[in-house]
Amino acid sequence: MIMGLKVLPAVFWLLFVPLMIGRDLAEGYALLFAVTEILAVPMIFAGAPLHLLAIVYVAAILVLFVILRVVPDRGAAVRARIKECPQRTVKWLKEGSWVLWIALFVIAYQMVVMSTMVHIDADDSFYVGQAVTDLATNSVYRFEPYTGNLYPYLPGRYTLSPFPAFLSMSALLCGKIHPAILAHMIMPPMFLAAIYVVMYRFGKRFFPDSAKDRAWFLLICAALFQFSAWTIYNAGNFAMIRIWQGKGFLAGAFLPLLLDQSMTLLFNDGKKSGFAVLAVTVTACCLLSSMGIALAPLCVGSVMLAALAGRKKLVRILGAGLCCLPCAILGALFVLLW
Repeated sequence: MIMGLKVLPAVFWLLFVPLMIGRDLAEGYALLFAVTEILAVPMIFAGAPLHLLAIVYVAAILVLFVILRVVPDRGAAVRARIKECPQRTVKWLKEGSWVLWIALFVIAYQMVVMSTMVHIDADDSFYVGQAVTDLATNSVYRFEPYTGNLYPYLPGRYTLSPFPAFLSMSALLCGKIHPAILAHMIMPPMFLAAIYVVMYRFGKRFFPDSAKDRAWFLLICAALFQFSAWTIYNAGNFAMIRIWQGKGFLAGAFLPLLLDQSMTLLFNDGKKSGFAVLAVTVTACCLLSSMGIALAPLCVGSVMLAALAGRKKLVRILGAGLCCLPCAILGALFVLLW
């Protein structure tokens, strides 16, 4: 009973909050992760307690919600989204025909499997172990998860990409639910849903005029994910077996999301607000994994080079480059401090 009550705030924070502050689930997570990165890194250096990070984080999300969703039209857009959601969902299901229903069944099956069947991974000794240690000691990166001793010095890569801090903070906000339960049972299906949101965005890009073709594309993506265990190094396998570690979510959702946002901004003349959205996603990549600090600029840079070859607007190309500034700052910090 108590555990069931703790799941409710977890669903609220990991599903409804991202949907309310972002244009979709993936971009909502990007905003949550970016805020965590901006707050957690300096607070780790300052030795701030976990509960203080959680308080500041909640306050920042509330302020962003007011700025993004309440101030522009007094919350009319949020009310309209809630009101229109059932009708839009029914229309979307009808347009996709039987192919979409099969795709959704496969995705739902994957979500159930990820939530009920555990994958034992040695990396959890740090990723989940650090979150458990932080929650138990009300600290952030003060104690080693392996020994319980004070860190003699902060671990460079993990300090600049503190995804376990998001896990421990989320566990605290959900009534101190055990981070292992949150990481292995609650986060995976929600993160997987965000991955398929990104895949559907690519489906809309490739097949803008055919809902059935988009459904086929989603089904093919689901099938590729389902049978991705032919190696442990592809994005599908990472997402299916250890998405809660951050790097799986990075490979499965956020690097493709960066490509989609960059192409929209540089090739489809996206809105000027797209620069801010791109910068937020780049910052979110930095939280998920230290590899995100290196791979995010490579993803954006590849699209920039293609745009330069296609003689797109130079101002937009340079603006996209400036969106990678968080990676440059964190990279410089790593070189200077470690």
